[in-house]
Amino acid sequence: MTAKITRRISKEYQVPRVDTALLWIACIFVMGYFFKAPALAAQSVKKSLTICSTGLIPSLFPFIVLVGIINRSGLSLYISNLMGGPVAKLLGIRKEAVYALLLGFVGGFPIGAICVRELYESGMLEKIEAEELLGTANNASPAFCIGTLGIAMYKNAGFGIRLYLCQLAAALIICCICRKKPESDTPQPIKHTAPPLSDTLTESVSQGGLTMLKICSFAVFFAVIGDAACLAVEYAAGEYAAALCASFFELTLAGQRLCAYPGATSAAICAFAVGFAGLSVHMQTASVLSGSGLSMNHYFKRKLAQGLLSALLMGLTYSMGFGS
Repeated sequence: MTAKITRRISKEYQVPRVDTALLWIACIFVMGYFFKAPALAAQSVKKSLTICSTGLIPSLFPFIVLVGIINRSGLSLYISNLMGGPVAKLLGIRKEAVYALLLGFVGGFPIGAICVRELYESGMLEKIEAEELLGTANNASPAFCIGTLGIAMYKNAGFGIRLYLCQLAAALIICCICRKKPESDTPQPIKHTAPPLSDTLTESVSQGGLTMLKICSFAVFFAVIGDAACLAVEYAAGEYAAALCASFFELTLAGQRLCAYPGATSAAICAFAVGFAGLSVHMQTASVLSGSGLSMNHYFKRKLAQGLLSALLMGLTYSMGFGS
C-alpha cells in the first residue's frame, strides 16, 4: 500500500530539474526580501529607474533606432564590404560579421546582439556563426566604461579606459582562439529590397521602443535581485564578498560597490564584471534574441571566459605599474 502511494505521488508530482529548483528558491528568497524590507526594495526600484532614465535610455535608444535603420536600409552591407576584409581574416569570421563587432564595441549592450540577430535573419550568417559571435560582439561601450565606471564611480578616467581596453582585448583574443572556418564559403543572403523611407523609420523607432522597454525592465528587475543578494551576502560574509557577488548580477551595482575599495583586487573584479556583463545584461540579450532560434550556450561560455581574461589583463596592468 505504501509503495503504491509513493509511486502515485512520484508520478503526479515529479521532482523538478535543478535549474527549476534554483528558480523556486530564488523566487522565495526575493519574495521574503519584499516582505521583510519593502522600503529597501522600493529604493532599489527607484534607483534603477533613475539609472534607466538618465543613463540607459538617452545613450541606447537613439543607437538602437539607428541600428534598425542601418540594417533595414542595407547600409550594413556597405560597411562590411568597405571595412570587413582585413579584420575578418585576422579573426577568422565573415566580413559581414565585422559590422556587428564594430557597433557592439561602440554602442554597448545589447547593440551587438541586435546586430547579430539582424545579420542572421538576413541570411548573412550561419546559425553556429551567429551564436559564437554573440559573446564577442556584445560588450560595454566606451562611454559606460570611461564615463560611468571610470569618472563617475572610480574618479579616474584612465581606469575606465583600461577597463574598456581589457574587455576589448579579451573579446578579440577569445575570438581568435575559437576561430572556425565557416561551413559554406559564401553566405546566401535573403534577397530583399529596401522598404520606403517612411516604413524604415516607423519600424525602426517602434521596434527600438519595444527593445528599450525590455532592456529597462530587466535592468530594474535584476537590480532589485542583485541588491537583495548583496545584502544577504554582506550580512553573512562582509562587504567585500557582497561587492564580488554584485559582479555576477548587475554591472552598475558592481561598480557602485567596488569603487569603495580602490586597488588591484577591486580593479580586477570590476574588469571581470565588465567582461562577464552580469545576469541583467544576459537576460536583456535573451529578450533581444527571443524568437530568433539562436541558442545562448556559446554566449555564456564566451562571456565567462571574457570576464576571467579581462580580470587577468587588468591585473597585469597593475603589475606593470599602470594602476595609479
